[in-house]
Amino acid sequence: MSAKPVSTKNEELKGQSLLVRTVAATLEIKVPADTEKKFRATLLRRAEADIAAMPPGLLIRFFEAACACDFPDADVVAFRIVCERALAPHLDLIAYKVPAAK
Repeated sequence: MSAKPVSTKNEELKGQSLLVRTVAATLEIKVPADTEKKFRATLLRRAEADIAAMPPGLLIRFFEAACACDFPDADVVAFRIVCERALAPHLDLIAYKVPAAK
């Protein structure tokens, strides 16, 4: 009996899901310490870099977590905008445009 080969797509999806859960967990911290803020900012940058390859279901989980953050800092607000831009085509929001950052 031979072992079943590991699917690259499956492993990629597991990695994406892990990133989504980790980001969501860090966004639930009500009053993050400085090291937690740095960790969160690093995770958000990583998620932003990977967001184009994310399936819509995971994009929505990112967006929900970012919107549920009680006291969003600038990194979280910027991440929400990235999520909005990534979700717009999946929701047929062709004319949707986010104002340019000042």
